[in-house]
Amino acid sequence: IVEVIQYSGGMAFKGNITMVYESEDQMCSSFLMLPGQNLWNRGLVIFLYFFGLMWCFLGVSIVADMFMGAIETITSVETKTIETLPNGETREVIFLVWNP
Repeated sequence: IVEVIQYSGGMAFKGNITMVYESEDQMCSSFLMLPGQNLWNRGLVIFLYFFGLMWCFLGVSIVADMFMGAIETITSVETKTIETLPNGETREVIFLVWNP
């Protein structure tokens, strides 16, 4: 027994993921939708989208942490120079290479 569910854009056969549309305009061609995704349990779809969003945030946080470590390494480089004062004395001056 196949249960037919009526949608506004045509009909879908539950279990077969076969959808018939009356026209091309009613068909969803979104790259976010998988075939038959509108037949999935709503809670499962919410969980999968939330999991995917958290996965992306985790990836961005890892890359941002690596980037900030690299920036700290670049900006923390110091150099020492010996400066001669007008009275003949010398002193050692330390300054940052990145932002002198």
